[in-house]
Amino acid sequence: MTIRKMALPLTVLVSSVAILAGCGNSTQPSAAKTTTGGTAVVALAPQTSPNWFFPDLSAAAFSDVNTQVDSMMYRPLIMLNQEDQVDYSRSLVSSITYNSTDMRYVLTISPKY
Repeated sequence: MTIRKMALPLTVLVSSVAILAGCGNSTQPSAAKTTTGGTAVVALAPQTSPNWFFPDLSAAAFSDVNTQVDSMMYRPLIMLNQEDQVDYSRSLVSSITYNSTDMRYVLTISPKY
């Protein structure tokens, strides 16, 4: 068999192996442990760095890099679900109350924090 005749079957074989390699068993991620103190290590894209102190974001320093680092470092006060409702299990607050004129809102921090 010549090299040209073997090229097509070899290409099909290599492509099939590469495609099937992605169909293997998936493993469950291990549960994360809560750690108090320590150092946070955040990976950023090459040639980028945050240019503002967190958790305060400046309008002048508002960038994707700052937003990405901020969202990885701090849990949101209020987290919304797919239906745009407050997801209290993932939020820092345990309840939100407001007065009759909708002028004052009280956010109660969850006791687990």
